[in-house]
Amino acid sequence: MSDSAERLPVIAGYTDKLGLKPDFGWWIDEIAAGEKWRQKGAYESRWPIWTAFYRNDYSDLQALDMLGGRSHMVINLFFMMARTLIPRLYFRNPSLSVLPDQPGAAHMGLSAVAQRVLNKLMLSMNLKNTMRNAVQQTFFTGIAPLQLGYGVEHVPTGSGSTAADTAPGTPASEWKADIQRDQPWVMNVPTGSFVLPEGCTDRLAAPWQCKVVYRDLDALRRDDRLANTKGITATHTPDVDSKETDSRRTTVGLVRINEVHDRRTGRVFAFVPSAKGAEGLLFGPELDEFQSVSGGPFYDIVFNKDSGTVWGLPDGQILEPYQREANEIATQIQTHRRITTRKLKYNKQGV
Repeated sequence: MSDSAERLPVIAGYTDKLGLKPDFGWWIDEIAAGEKWRQKGAYESRWPIWTAFYRNDYSDLQALDMLGGRSHMVINLFFMMARTLIPRLYFRNPSLSVLPDQPGAAHMGLSAVAQRVLNKLMLSMNLKNTMRNAVQQTFFTGIAPLQLGYGVEHVPTGSGSTAADTAPGTPASEWKADIQRDQPWVMNVPTGSFVLPEGCTDRLAAPWQCKVVYRDLDALRRDDRLANTKGITATHTPDVDSKETDSRRTTVGLVRINEVHDRRTGRVFAFVPSAKGAEGLLFGPELDEFQSVSGGPFYDIVFNKDSGTVWGLPDGQILEPYQREANEIATQIQTHRRITTRKLKYNKQGV
């Protein structure tokens, strides 16, 4: 270590001065504090209710508690408002136009080739569907984090084998179909799996960003690209209505993994918080080449900015009172109509 490095103080979150030995207790506490900050700023406790409104699912009466157990009539404002945000993404494919900044046939030809390549990449990366999902995610949670990667999903630096490299008859350790070997990819990160430091109001100023991954235990143990996988045990069980699951999950146990991208050190590492210290370190710390001036490898879409927090204001927070009022009015009209019908029958029968 050089003399200048010797004089440096130990970096918060590490036990050394170069950021090569994470202090896992410190990271677990900081990530937990960041999750509480997200739960408060993004109104996370209301997400299930807004989702129930959107689905027109009132089987859980918490979504319609003012009506108790009575029969109810609803007008689905959530579905109508959400659908108005996305039509242009349904019917149009995103595209880029590349223009040369210098005159000449050579520059014109180069820009045409670059435009063709970029537009082909947008199709292969399934960007249209990703952006459509991001718009809907922003509606419900206020922010839609996106992650940019390369070649593989579960190795943060983008190196390692893919499902295409797996020998015939050998189970793959990852299998997402739209992630191709030696090709860039972009995917939606559930808001409930994205963590920033407590009190953060600007993502670009955040010293670190964390993605929480819930991965199948069997697939994790088969993944020879990662370290310390043999002694890992399941920390969660799948829940079909939980943010921890998606279409790739199976019915086996899940393992929570914290993937930390530290902008102070320019490195990335992944660890299992339920493991004991360094025994849970799966990857890194290694240089994070996806970090960029625009905040990579994570990017976000926020429609309703809130200067007091990095988490945007969900549309549901504004729309919920109107939805409840519309439901109440429609239910009252339904109830009075039924009462009037019974009165007419009562008078007609002369009882």
